[in-house]
Amino acid sequence: MGEYPVGSQLPVETDLARAMGVSRTTLREAVGRLVARGLLSREQGRGTYVLGRSAGQRISMLLEANLSISDMIREMGMTPTTTDVSAAIEVASEEVALGLGRPGLDQVLLVRRTRAADGQPAVYSCDYLVVEPGLPLDAASYRGSIYELLGGFYGLPVASGHALLRAGMADESLARQLGVQPGDLTLVLTQVHQLSDGRIVMFSYVHLRNDMFSVYVRRGSPDAGRELAAPGRTEPTSLQPGPSTEVVS
Repeated sequence: MGEYPVGSQLPVETDLARAMGVSRTTLREAVGRLVARGLLSREQGRGTYVLGRSAGQRISMLLEANLSISDMIREMGMTPTTTDVSAAIEVASEEVALGLGRPGLDQVLLVRRTRAADGQPAVYSCDYLVVEPGLPLDAASYRGSIYELLGGFYGLPVASGHALLRAGMADESLARQLGVQPGDLTLVLTQVHQLSDGRIVMFSYVHLRNDMFSVYVRRGSPDAGRELAAPGRTEPTSLQPGPSTEVVS
């Protein structure tokens, strides 16, 4: 928090906004995000205080923010690492083809990875990429950020997506990947990833450890939601609840 050490109280909103040169609305939004990430605490009648990162702190996921898992881990002050990376051309299932907006698509590149936070397994993902000429097919290329790789390949950033969040349960294979017990609850995020021009380039099943992630969503009035929606845009049919992806160790 820069000049505000752990345990200190932030100035009142008006003074802090003036000191930072931003509007009170912008400041309130930023403080809300930090509260959601567990970095600040609002105490009724007392004020807002700076929190330290304690052992066992959960990773905060804001559903309205299209951040990579690695970015989320870094924002909590932890170090992300990637292990057990594999990449292979596979037959596209009907659900994956629809998720990629390409019914009848024959093949996809399936990238499987485990992401850890400070060395502790936190996420297991299955990412299905549209196979294009020149797209890297080797596992080593996917040890870093897939968003950065796709941004460089297409010349446009991965800027948006649609996501479905549901409860899941770890089978024996997934439990080994995440370092949990079979039968433990997980969070399963099914997501479509789009470039800034609207093209869909990746479809993912992301399995999150339930004991390591807290998921937040910013709520607003129905009218505000309608104003933000693109005219004529509908949600992808592939994001309807369905069976979880097979996890192979």
